[in-house]
Amino acid sequence: MPGGAEDLRRCAELQHELLLARADRDRVAAEHVRSLASTREQAQVLDHIHESVIVMDLAGYITHWNKGAERMFGYSSDEAMGRNILFLYANEDDDDGFHAAFLEGGSREMEVRRRKKSGEVFWASLQLSLISDGDGQPTGLIGYLSDITERVRVREMLQLHARIFENSEEGIMITDADLRIVSVNEALRRIMEYTPDEVIGQTPRLLRSGRHSAAFYEEMWRQIETKGNWRGELWDKRKTGLEFPLWTSISAVRNEEGRITHYFSIFSDITERKHAEERIH
Repeated sequence: MPGGAEDLRRCAELQHELLLARADRDRVAAEHVRSLASTREQAQVLDHIHESVIVMDLAGYITHWNKGAERMFGYSSDEAMGRNILFLYANEDDDDGFHAAFLEGGSREMEVRRRKKSGEVFWASLQLSLISDGDGQPTGLIGYLSDITERVRVREMLQLHARIFENSEEGIMITDADLRIVSVNEALRRIMEYTPDEVIGQTPRLLRSGRHSAAFYEEMWRQIETKGNWRGELWDKRKTGLEFPLWTSISAVRNEEGRITHYFSIFSDITERKHAEERIH
């Protein structure tokens, strides 16, 4: 009997261990199922985000590619998954080090040039988020990209216009709809001999010489209001009080509703030309 009792005890212990092992296996299997379900749910959520969402490991290899990325780049998920992010760069040799900048310097947003499957190069705004494991250790990166090609184009055009405005040899003045001066370029500052602080917020009346009648200005503004612009000879005066002639063009700027928002004037000092005409005469 003692031997039989010992056998029964061992059998019970073995059965208990088997039950524990089975329970542990079932728990791991359930966790795996929940993890897969969570992963599928996350993938579905990412696919419903309009912007391009790319998940990658710390080495830059793509682990998830949402529908927004498919639309933006033209690559299907099967074509992109497992590839290094470098294949999307405008030039594969041009490593802008975006993930390194994020990990080392905390850079979270930047403007980058990327290439579509079609070969088209475009500008994108890239925002990064870090993925960490349960211990807080970084395991990957999520990149959110938005096409900002048009925004960059407009910005570059504005910068070009600003350079042209400032480097023009002709004087340029911009006023608001109430004729308050909002900007003057360097050429006009030289012509009028005023500093920007002295003219910003003033009206062009500050420069009038007094040679033209009220009827002259009424006709000038009538043409600007009806035709959108006026060109002709104006006599103005410098800060010193010296009167001098200018060939002037004044135009109205209207918004999409047709309302005047600004006026811009272009001035050319024709003093030398007038002197030459006098000598010829």
